[in-house]
Amino acid sequence: MITTAFMVKRVFSMPLRGLQGFMNSVFKLAQLPLLYPHYSYINKRAKTAMFRVKKLLGGTLSLRNYNAQVGETYAMIKALNKLTVLGMPKTIVIA
Repeated sequence: MITTAFMVKRVFSMPLRGLQGFMNSVFKLAQLPLLYPHYSYINKRAKTAMFRVKKLLGGTLSLRNYNAQVGETYAMIKALNKLTVLGMPKTIVIA
């Protein structure tokens, strides 16, 4: 969730406080019972998470057209989600 939010922050050039409100609004519109973490908590995670994103996917958006940048960001998010799923351990119920 944090990495995806940083992609949104990057596309819309939002400050962290604005990002917190935006993500809470998205959750509310989607009728999800979630709250986005406080921006000060996110700020502590920002350096590590953004370093990983930049290292994996490059430091900047390469396309100049806004719609193309949105598509590029969606592709980055999809790649990150795929990497996250691959890195998650599989749980097995032991009865």
